[in-house]
Amino acid sequence: MTPETQRIAIAEACGWKRSDLRPSWCHPDNWSMAKNGSYEVWVSRDKLPNYLNDLNAMHEAEEHAIHNLMDADEWGEYGMLLKRSHSHGLFLNGEVDYHDLATILHTTASQRAEAFLRTIGKWEEAK
Repeated sequence: MTPETQRIAIAEACGWKRSDLRPSWCHPDNWSMAKNGSYEVWVSRDKLPNYLNDLNAMHEAEEHAIHNLMDADEWGEYGMLLKRSHSHGLFLNGEVDYHDLATILHTTASQRAEAFLRTIGKWEEAK
Protein backbone atom coordinates (compact mmCIF):
# COMPACT_ATOMS: atom_id res chain seq x y z
CA MET A 1 0.00 0.00 0.00
CA THR A 2 1.19 3.50 -0.66
CA PRO A 3 1.47 5.86 2.29
CA GLU A 4 -1.56 7.81 1.05
CA THR A 5 -3.75 4.69 0.69
CA GLN A 6 -2.70 3.62 4.19
CA ARG A 7 -3.60 7.03 5.56
CA ILE A 8 -7.01 6.97 3.87
CA ALA A 9 -7.75 3.40 5.00
CA ILE A 10 -6.98 4.24 8.64
CA ALA A 11 -9.06 7.42 8.47
CA GLU A 12 -12.04 5.58 6.99
CA ALA A 13 -11.74 2.84 9.64
CA CYS A 14 -11.87 5.60 12.28
CA GLY A 15 -15.05 7.07 10.84
CA TRP A 16 -13.75 9.85 8.62
CA LYS A 17 -15.80 10.59 5.50
CA ARG A 18 -14.91 12.28 2.25
CA SER A 19 -16.56 15.63 1.85
CA ASP A 20 -18.78 16.06 -1.17
CA LEU A 21 -17.52 19.62 -1.57
CA ARG A 22 -13.96 19.89 -2.82
CA PRO A 23 -11.47 17.12 -2.07
CA SER A 24 -11.63 17.36 1.71
CA TRP A 25 -12.50 15.15 4.66
CA CYS A 26 -14.88 15.29 7.61
CA HIS A 27 -13.84 14.17 11.08
CA PRO A 28 -16.59 12.14 12.79
CA ASP A 29 -16.95 14.82 15.51
CA ASN A 30 -17.30 17.63 12.96
CA TRP A 31 -19.90 16.24 10.58
CA SER A 32 -22.53 18.62 9.40
CA MET A 33 -24.94 18.35 6.54
CA ALA A 34 -26.19 21.01 4.19
CA LYS A 35 -28.87 20.84 1.57
CA ASN A 36 -27.64 21.47 -1.95
CA GLY A 37 -30.65 21.28 -4.21
CA SER A 38 -32.20 17.84 -3.82
CA TYR A 39 -29.32 16.11 -2.04
CA GLU A 40 -27.31 16.47 1.16
CA VAL A 41 -23.56 17.02 1.20
CA TRP A 42 -20.94 16.80 3.94
CA VAL A 43 -19.53 20.20 4.77
CA SER A 44 -16.23 20.31 6.60
CA ARG A 45 -12.63 21.05 5.74
CA ASP A 46 -10.78 18.84 8.18
CA LYS A 47 -7.34 17.57 7.30
CA LEU A 48 -6.59 13.86 7.56
CA PRO A 49 -4.13 13.02 10.32
CA ASN A 50 -0.64 12.01 9.24
CA TYR A 51 -0.91 8.52 10.74
CA LEU A 52 2.36 7.24 9.27
CA ASN A 53 4.50 9.98 10.81
CA ASP A 54 2.58 11.11 13.89
CA LEU A 55 2.43 8.91 16.99
CA ASN A 56 -0.34 11.11 18.43
CA ALA A 57 -2.48 10.42 15.36
CA MET A 58 -1.86 6.67 15.68
CA HIS A 59 -2.72 6.90 19.38
CA GLU A 60 -6.10 8.38 18.39
CA ALA A 61 -6.63 5.57 15.87
CA GLU A 62 -5.76 2.99 18.53
CA GLU A 63 -8.13 4.70 20.97
CA HIS A 64 -10.92 4.47 18.39
CA ALA A 65 -10.07 0.80 17.83
CA ILE A 66 -10.33 0.04 21.57
CA HIS A 67 -13.98 1.05 21.57
CA ASN A 68 -15.09 0.26 18.03
CA LEU A 69 -12.88 -2.02 15.98
CA MET A 70 -10.86 -4.64 17.85
CA ASP A 71 -11.67 -7.35 20.33
CA ALA A 72 -9.17 -8.86 22.79
CA ASP A 73 -7.86 -11.40 20.27
CA GLU A 74 -7.28 -8.70 17.68
CA TRP A 75 -5.41 -6.59 20.25
CA GLY A 76 -3.19 -9.60 20.86
CA GLU A 77 -2.60 -9.92 17.13
CA TYR A 78 -1.85 -6.20 16.91
CA GLY A 79 0.75 -6.53 19.68
CA MET A 80 2.39 -9.48 17.91
CA LEU A 81 2.52 -7.57 14.61
CA LEU A 82 4.12 -4.60 16.36
CA LYS A 83 6.62 -6.91 17.99
CA ARG A 84 7.55 -8.45 14.63
CA SER A 85 7.86 -5.07 12.92
CA HIS A 86 10.50 -3.73 15.31
CA SER A 87 14.12 -4.50 14.53
CA HIS A 88 14.74 -5.60 18.13
CA GLY A 89 11.66 -7.77 18.32
CA LEU A 90 12.52 -11.11 19.88
CA PHE A 91 9.90 -13.70 20.67
CA LEU A 92 9.79 -15.69 23.84
CA ASN A 93 7.45 -18.67 23.40
CA GLY A 94 5.58 -16.79 20.66
CA GLU A 95 3.85 -14.49 23.14
CA VAL A 96 4.23 -10.86 24.12
CA ASP A 97 5.57 -10.57 27.68
CA TYR A 98 6.50 -7.60 29.86
CA HIS A 99 10.01 -7.49 28.38
CA ASP A 100 8.42 -7.14 24.95
CA LEU A 101 6.41 -4.12 26.07
CA ALA A 102 9.43 -1.82 25.69
CA THR A 103 9.93 -3.07 22.14
CA ILE A 104 6.29 -2.49 21.26
CA LEU A 105 6.36 1.00 22.76
CA HIS A 106 9.31 1.91 20.54
CA THR A 107 7.63 1.07 17.24
CA THR A 108 7.28 3.97 14.84
CA ALA A 109 4.01 5.48 13.69
CA SER A 110 4.53 3.84 10.30
CA GLN A 111 5.03 0.40 11.88
CA ARG A 112 1.89 0.92 13.96
CA ALA A 113 -0.09 2.00 10.90
CA GLU A 114 0.81 -1.17 8.98
CA ALA A 115 0.06 -3.42 11.98
CA PHE A 116 -3.23 -1.58 12.54
CA LEU A 117 -4.34 -2.10 8.93
CA ARG A 118 -3.25 -5.75 8.94
CA THR A 119 -5.15 -6.38 12.18
CA ILE A 120 -8.43 -4.91 10.92
CA GLY A 121 -8.08 -6.66 7.54
CA LYS A 122 -7.54 -3.52 5.46
CA TRP A 123 -3.92 -4.08 4.42
CA GLU A 124 -3.39 -4.62 0.69
CA GLU A 125 -0.17 -6.09 -0.65
CA ALA A 126 1.58 -4.20 -3.44
CA LYS A 127 0.60 -5.41 -6.88
